[in-house]
Amino acid sequence: MTTETEEPIVKFNGAVLGEIDKLVQEYVGYHKIEDSADPTKRVNLVNKRNDEIGKIRQGLEGIISSSLGDKIHPDKTTADKIVEGLIAKGYEADKLKLPEDAKQKEEAISKYLANAGVDYTQLVKAIINTRRPISINELPEDHPLRRLVTYIQSQSHEQQRRIQYITQRLVSLGDVHAPAVAEAFNKDGGTRLDSKFAKPQEAVQIYGQLVQAKLAEYAAKDPNTVYNKAVVEKKAT
Repeated sequence: MTTETEEPIVKFNGAVLGEIDKLVQEYVGYHKIEDSADPTKRVNLVNKRNDEIGKIRQGLEGIISSSLGDKIHPDKTTADKIVEGLIAKGYEADKLKLPEDAKQKEEAISKYLANAGVDYTQLVKAIINTRRPISINELPEDHPLRRLVTYIQSQSHEQQRRIQYITQRLVSLGDVHAPAVAEAFNKDGGTRLDSKFAKPQEAVQIYGQLVQAKLAEYAAKDPNTVYNKAVVEKKAT
């Protein structure tokens, strides 16, 4: 028997179930990997995206390098310059600019760092204590500078930003919608999750492992091929 209080919940859950299907389909689509003997039909959107993000990271590393100049160890002024330069680039990704007013700029930087989950004091201290921090991948994953650059590059890439949003959204749905998330990944992502027990976070992680396995297989078949465009323009005949 359905009570008056249950009906809105059923409708709400029905709407969310439709959202889950769409989000998982979109998420899986961003990780499309297809091998083919015909190079023009090969698709590896993961490697393609990683290459694009890598170029963004190189640009951010260039900001760090130019701010450092000939210095091996940054001082406080240089560290502040690095932080401002990086965040200015982050704002550019949103087609915005840092305010010119000193107080407003300070507030904008603080807000951006808060969104990135990076503490300003720890960040500046870490930069000062790092010997010429140019190659971000050489820094520990929990290094504040690496975390900031990782955040900026992910926010600067539209597809990667969308992937992060979908992940956060699916996880935020909680246990009540966990079976639907698992079933969606089983249907569209090729996972074999037990929908009774798999949590949304686990579903995303397991699917990620499948993607990594596909990447390894793709590279093993043709290690000289990084990726091919998802859509190949055919020459007019």
